[in-house]
Amino acid sequence: MSQHVTVEVRGISQTVTICRPENRSAIDAATAQQLVAAFELFERDEALAVAILTGVEGCFCAGAELKAVSSRQGNVLKADGYAPLGVSRLLSPSP
Repeated sequence: MSQHVTVEVRGISQTVTICRPENRSAIDAATAQQLVAAFELFERDEALAVAILTGVEGCFCAGAELKAVSSRQGNVLKADGYAPLGVSRLLSPSP
């Protein structure tokens, strides 16, 4: 599986970067899963106080990857659990 998300820890902060510049960092199912894993890592590490979510090459995120959605390989659409973009439903006690 391609690595679409990178995680960098510096001191008390964790920076999560969406790395898909070829499609303006749109999120497919694999990227959504990687985002969930990154933020679960943040939640488990008591030394971390701040999480930063960003994208590469001047683009934060174009939303869901429409090519994946149209091919029925897009994000999971459920009323509960993780959101289609991975972490948009997560409630963290930290900023």
